[in-house]
Amino acid sequence: KKQAHLLSASFAFNNEEVQGFRLTPEQVKTGDDFEIVRKVVEAVNSCDLMVTFNGKRFDVKLLNTRALFWGLPPVKQPKHIDLFEQSKRVFKFPSNSMQNVSLYLGEHGKLETSGSHLWERCAEWWNHVECDKALQDMLIYGNQDINATRDLYNRFQGWMKGVPNLGTITNEVRGTNTLRCIHC
Repeated sequence: KKQAHLLSASFAFNNEEVQGFRLTPEQVKTGDDFEIVRKVVEAVNSCDLMVTFNGKRFDVKLLNTRALFWGLPPVKQPKHIDLFEQSKRVFKFPSNSMQNVSLYLGEHGKLETSGSHLWERCAEWWNHVECDKALQDMLIYGNQDINATRDLYNRFQGWMKGVPNLGTITNEVRGTNTLRCIHC
């Protein structure tokens, strides 16, 4: 019905609290996602390592597109661990969706939504109350995605292939001055 733009965005640094942002119904009407795009670009530009689930194929490309749209400079490309790629490369889950992998491993997984109906409700800016409620639901959904991604990242520690060793990035040593896990 109209060009794609962000409705909400969520992220977290390490084990800190999830930060989430969303549009207002008026911003949905105009497609004005500039502030959300700016905040996410600043977050990505400040990190040494980014962990996502299917972020290389979806999130990064969408963020780049919106940053280009708003005339922002190119987004930094930090080291990137995509857990979707890792789930396919290292394991043989019945399905590689975040929800399936999470539930298979006994984690909480994603929040249930009404599927595309939630996005449709978010787009109905003329129904201010319903749109605002849907945008809040979208924000809650995104925040839980961050927690689900963090849970999977913690579970995948030591199993992943071809990923940066955090000890070399943070120079953090736990319990010994000379030994670090060579995998994570």
